[in-house]
Amino acid sequence: MARPRNPRTAPNLADHRRALGMTQEQVSERLGISVEMIRRHERGDSRPGERFRRGYVRLYRATERDLGLTAPGGGSAATQDPPVLSMPVAVRAGDRLGPDDLPGLHRHMRQLVVLDNQFGGNELVRVAGRFLRSLTRQVGAGLFEPTIRTDLYAAIGELAEITGWLAFDAGRHDLVRRMNQESLYYSRLAGDTSVELLTVQNAGMHAGHLGRAYEALQLAESALSGPYRLSPRLRALFLVRRSRALAQGGDRAALRTLDEAMSLYDDGVSASDPQWVWWIDQRELWWHEAMCRSDLGDTSGALDAFARSADAVSAGETRSRFTHWAYLARAQVKARSWADARVTLDVLQPLALHVASDRTAAVIRAATAELRELGATAPADVVSQAIRLDTTVAEELGAG
Repeated sequence: MARPRNPRTAPNLADHRRALGMTQEQVSERLGISVEMIRRHERGDSRPGERFRRGYVRLYRATERDLGLTAPGGGSAATQDPPVLSMPVAVRAGDRLGPDDLPGLHRHMRQLVVLDNQFGGNELVRVAGRFLRSLTRQVGAGLFEPTIRTDLYAAIGELAEITGWLAFDAGRHDLVRRMNQESLYYSRLAGDTSVELLTVQNAGMHAGHLGRAYEALQLAESALSGPYRLSPRLRALFLVRRSRALAQGGDRAALRTLDEAMSLYDDGVSASDPQWVWWIDQRELWWHEAMCRSDLGDTSGALDAFARSADAVSAGETRSRFTHWAYLARAQVKARSWADARVTLDVLQPLALHVASDRTAAVIRAATAELRELGATAPADVVSQAIRLDTTVAEELGAG
């Protein structure tokens, strides 16, 4: 339900590799590590363990600090995302993309993720879409150095995945499917299984959101039964997708599948896991449990799980807090839990001034419509609160 929140490292490994004229495959053989893990290390998706850091130091004849693996004051290096979204100058018409441009592309994507987690996707999707179109036009014209082809394709695949997520949050569903297809195309060209799997799970999430339970189930099964080597955490993710699809179809086996996913989640994150799996946390699992129980008609169980999920969101995570508490408000309306609904609607009102998310707006609209349908049986003050919130959300979306 949320984009990854953990910061990446900012290594210089690719620059040192290219300076020696080495390929990722050659580094892989020298260090005894997979090519895909080399790519993750170079992109900053995963920080090398101590043994591999020593290996990079020996191979490239540089210090960990020179390689960008430690911050000047010690500890792991982390990127500091500037508050203003900047377009990399490398995508100007006629420029040839080269090795020096790749860090700017990844910095731009990190900025998109940071801003999405704060403000939602409605306005950001246009920015991401323009950037992606500009980038793919240059790639289509061959305006890039051949030495960065694989890394560039991987970056475009990741950018398309991010754009698809933003489109989902903005309710632009045709664009979601196009971006997912674009992401799969470039990720497979690059051999980037990490982003490919992330896109498959996003496609399953989107299919479920549109009520296409069978499609969502098939996407989950394609990962669970496909050629991928799924770690316990990745398998847990796709079992969650399977459980959601089963619940949408009214199959109570969904809860057993979800229990299996939660058990695998407890195994933790392995060194081979992609960076993005870190966002699969306990509150996300509670939210998925709530959605399953809601689809299966367990109003009370869903309400309890939504409450646990909402309470686990920190105050600083504006977009996530707005979304989780909106689902809680709707569950409270369904359960006729009026006292709690009053508190939740009060929490949501100020958040509505900062987040532009059509997806969350739809949840609030649905809760407000249900209150109106209840008529005199719903407390007038709760109805008034919901209408005021719904109006604020609509005004903010319109202002964008």
